[in-house]
Amino acid sequence: MTVINLSDLTIVKKGKLNYIGEWHTHPNIPPIPSPKDKRCSCSVPNFRESCN
Repeated sequence: MTVINLSDLTIVKKGKLNYIGEWHTHPNIPPIPSPKDKRCSCSVPNFRESCN
């Protein structure tokens, strides 16, 4: 497993820190989002509209 520093996953733009994202795999077929994935995606502003 590779550990990546959070600073490697972000971009600083105009003094603001922007979240880029995360990546991981699901061994099951089909590789659908887990309940935890869905909860986490709801905390990302661009995905909030899909959380209702």
